[in-house]
Amino acid sequence: MIKIFIPVPKGRDKTSIRGFWYSKDTKRTYYDYFRIEEHFQMPSHRYIDGLRTKYNQEAIAIIDYGTLKIFYKDKKTEILSTKISGEVQRNNLRTEIKRAIQEHGGITIYQSGNKYFKEIYINEDISL
Repeated sequence: MIKIFIPVPKGRDKTSIRGFWYSKDTKRTYYDYFRIEEHFQMPSHRYIDGLRTKYNQEAIAIIDYGTLKIFYKDKKTEILSTKISGEVQRNNLRTEIKRAIQEHGGITIYQSGNKYFKEIYINEDISL
């Protein structure tokens, strides 16, 4: 299953999915609320560019069968293959978000009822 993270404009309905990431260019931390659009096949680059333009985003993130692919405005694609996930206690959310941003550059938080779950994708360089 292919999952596309569609940004929800701030000021509209808040969703249970929130992404945080750090930009090296601006040296700032950003966040967005997301909803997920599911597909059985990888959408075309034209469709992805259309989403990026429609929602005025620098990039669109897609989970492609366990691998996170980030499609940037300049046609660059970043592939992050290692996933760290687990439950996060509500009182540790802020600390977990800060640590993930410092160590990995970003984190996605999912809320389900009173529980919170993290998902972090990293590009782990494995040398043989």
